[in-house]
Amino acid sequence: MGTRKELFTLLGVAAAVAVLSTGLFYGLVVNRLQESAETAEAQAERPGDALGIPSGMRAVSVHVVDSSGVVRLLRPGHRVDVQMVYSLAGNPPGTALRTVAQNLEVFRSDDGAPGERPSAPVVTLLARPDEADALGLADTAARIRLLLRHPKDAEISERKSLELTALTAARPDEKPAAAARR
Repeated sequence: MGTRKELFTLLGVAAAVAVLSTGLFYGLVVNRLQESAETAEAQAERPGDALGIPSGMRAVSVHVVDSSGVVRLLRPGHRVDVQMVYSLAGNPPGTALRTVAQNLEVFRSDDGAPGERPSAPVVTLLARPDEADALGLADTAARIRLLLRHPKDAEISERKSLELTALTAARPDEKPAAAARR
């Protein structure tokens, strides 16, 4: 057994360690709380940052029709092209397709709850303001289709509108495009 002096020395060391570790723990906790409060304040000043919407971009939701297979594949960060299918006035009336925007990032995809089939899945995309305007108009007046892009494909190309009559008015000496690829 140790002497009384050794016991007091041991108790003194234990007390010093307890005080130091409590101070370190307290300092770490207080620093973390202060950092959290500062982060919360900064996010309150810039609410778009907290949502994940980059500066200069808009999150725009579209109701997607005829692309249910693609919608089920979508995850945030995927890239898509957006097409609109619309009716043409005239006699006889026609149908046309136009690419509205290309290489847009998927922000969120909601194809409804499991077992529930919504009338049109909703997909939220990140777009420049001019693209968001075009998507809003297309979503209101036409049917929206999505084309999923390869992750490394960032090419933007000029796209022309396509009318259904152009596909059905093949000359007799032409082979259909699908048959020509085989």
